[in-house]
Amino acid sequence: MYSPRIHTALNTPLTSRVPVTALLLVSAALLCAGCGQEPEPALAPDAGVDALVDFGGVDLAVRDMGDTDLGPPDLGPADLGPPPDLGPSTSCTGEGTACGVAPMDGSCHGGSCCTGCWDGDSCRSGTDDIECGGAGADCVSCVPSSGACIDRACVDIDECAAGTPCGAGLGTCANTPGSYVCTCTAAGYTAPASGGTCADVDECATGTPCGAEGTCANTTGSYSCACSLGYIGPAMGGTCVDVNECATGTPCGAGLGTCMNTAGSYACMCSPGYTGPAMGGTCADVNECTAGTPCGAGLGTCTNTAGSYSCACSPGYTGPAMGGTCVDVNECTAGTDDCTDAPAGICTNTVGSFTCACTSGFPFGTRTARGASGCLGRFTDLGDGTVRDNNGSGLEWQRGFSPGVQRQAASVTYCTSLTLDGGGWRLPTKDELLSIVDLTVGAPTIDTSFFPGTPSTYFWSSSPVAGSPSFGWNVSFYSGYADDYDATYMYRARCVR
Repeated sequence: MYSPRIHTALNTPLTSRVPVTALLLVSAALLCAGCGQEPEPALAPDAGVDALVDFGGVDLAVRDMGDTDLGPPDLGPADLGPPPDLGPSTSCTGEGTACGVAPMDGSCHGGSCCTGCWDGDSCRSGTDDIECGGAGADCVSCVPSSGACIDRACVDIDECAAGTPCGAGLGTCANTPGSYVCTCTAAGYTAPASGGTCADVDECATGTPCGAEGTCANTTGSYSCACSLGYIGPAMGGTCVDVNECATGTPCGAGLGTCMNTAGSYACMCSPGYTGPAMGGTCADVNECTAGTPCGAGLGTCTNTAGSYSCACSPGYTGPAMGGTCVDVNECTAGTDDCTDAPAGICTNTVGSFTCACTSGFPFGTRTARGASGCLGRFTDLGDGTVRDNNGSGLEWQRGFSPGVQRQAASVTYCTSLTLDGGGWRLPTKDELLSIVDLTVGAPTIDTSFFPGTPSTYFWSSSPVAGSPSFGWNVSFYSGYADDYDATYMYRARCVR
């Protein structure tokens, strides 16, 4: 056995350790310690030695040499070998207390000062740490460095059999000399190459497991992803992936548009009459009526419908049932004008309406706007025994005439008493009666299509002859001219109002 402390003391120059130049004499007991022989008796102070010094359990003989400095002793190349087991010192009080003088300090065991290693039974030199510590003690200086001292030998501890050093349920333990190795079987755990416990792996710190479209949050044994809008991932682990909204429903609206998936969103190609945002959202109806004047400015009233609109077009305009614009109706080509209800009317289309012009021979009732009379010729049979004169006079004539002949005065009475179509009749003047004469036809000189059965004879007027009060004017529908005759003559009468 070997004690580094004593070996150092023996190889240190004496002059560096004592203030007095002296000759170091070591007793034969020191030189033979540990050789298995009984030690010789120590030197007595009177054998040429000035003093004996107890130096950490070793008797040192010192002789006073005066002021002479002999320098360090030349011990030569002799190899002393490892120092022997010094055994217990007798300079000791109290079990476990400190004892000795530095650097040979130690502790008391069994009444002796042990400056080496106390193994529980004896004081050892301490150079062989395998035998230190005693049975059951930790062998902190053993190689390998983990084990237990059994019979003064360091024995490896099987940590795997002693418990669950890798963590319960986290991995399998394999014992190694002086340590153990964990093979982590639980996902999301790892362990050092030797010893240690399976510990959670922070996946978020080692990369971007959620991908560029998610925020990673570490969890025990795994991680979770807070995915961006339009992306989805599993509750634990995995990566955020795009959601195909088009495959999961009808995000654009049923029948309202075509869905196209995009990264993190979708786009809608909306049907006509619908619109939607550039990304996401739903196709919504466009209110064309508020967006402009789709029917045409002033041409019709717009009503919004689902996906379209309808126009209630103004008179003279028309439009499709859905959508489109009100356009002018050409009544002349559509046959919806009433110029043709006259014997000779010329229709001219205008924006939103039409006009009628009368041909030669039908100069009356020329129409320039809807609702006017149109080209109706000279007369109109009103169908109630009366005929309207369309020459602009506004007169209505009795279609028939008096059943008999009578004097001028009796003819006046006949007309004022006529109750046809509510009455109001009178005998016409000479000029009024001449206005219905048609000289283009033979006798009778009148349009018999409106005045049928008219005889070719004289009809009284209400006009007197100036200067001849007993005479009156009459009109011949034979010649078409007026004559003055005695008012007592007997002629026909046709009333007017």
